[in-house]
Amino acid sequence: MACVHRTCLARSSGAQRNRPSYGVAASTRVKGYDAPTMEAGWRAPLLLLLAASLWPGCKKPPPPPAGADDDVPNLFEVDTRVWRSGQPSTPAQWQRLKDLGVRHVVKLNFESEGTDDGARTAGLDVHVLSIQPEGDKDVLDGVRGTFVAPDPAKLAEAERVLAAGGGVLIHCTHGHDRTGLVVGMHRVMHDGWTKDAAYREMIEKHFHPDLHGLHEFWEKFDGKLQ
Repeated sequence: MACVHRTCLARSSGAQRNRPSYGVAASTRVKGYDAPTMEAGWRAPLLLLLAASLWPGCKKPPPPPAGADDDVPNLFEVDTRVWRSGQPSTPAQWQRLKDLGVRHVVKLNFESEGTDDGARTAGLDVHVLSIQPEGDKDVLDGVRGTFVAPDPAKLAEAERVLAAGGGVLIHCTHGHDRTGLVVGMHRVMHDGWTKDAAYREMIEKHFHPDLHGLHEFWEKFDGKLQ
C-alpha cells in the first residue's frame, strides 16, 4: 500500500469538508490571473497521487547490487589477455582479475572516484592515466568536465600498454565512457577495425555522446595518436 504524508491527508480531509455543492469551485488567483480550480472532489485524489509519487518516504529503495563479492562491474574481454571494466572495489575483485591473468592496470579515472590500492596490494602494475570527466564533483565542475578534451599523451600511453598485452585491465569508474573511448581507438589502431565498427561497439557498451570532450575527440580521431 502506498504511504502518504500526513500533510497531504490533512489537505484531503479539508477539501472533502469544504466541497462546494456546484460543479466548479471559486476562482483561484495566480499572479494576477483568475482561473477556475478543478472540482474540489477531484482535487483530493490528485493530491494523494502527487504525494505518493514525490514524498521520499514513499519511494521503494533500490535493490542491492546482484552478484558475488568478486563480481567485477562491466567486465568484458577485449582481446586475448586484455579486459575492460568499471572500478573494482574489493580485494576479492582484484584477486579474481589477477587469477584471470591481469598483470597491468590502466586507470582512467581519478583517485577521488575509486582507489586502485587493492591492485597494488595484489601485486599488479598500475598505470594512472586519469582523464576527464571526473565524477564525484559538484554540479558546476561536473558540467565543465564534460567539455574537457582528454590529454592525447595519456591516451597514447594507454594504447601502448594495451598493445603490449601481457594481461591488461583498462577501467574508469563505470567502464562506459573513458574506457569506451580508449578501447574504440585500440580497435582501430591495433585490431584493424573501421571507425564505424568501433563506434558501434562503444555505443553498445554505453558510451555517452553527450560527453562533449570525449565525443569530439573521437570525431576528430583519424586513426593515429600524435
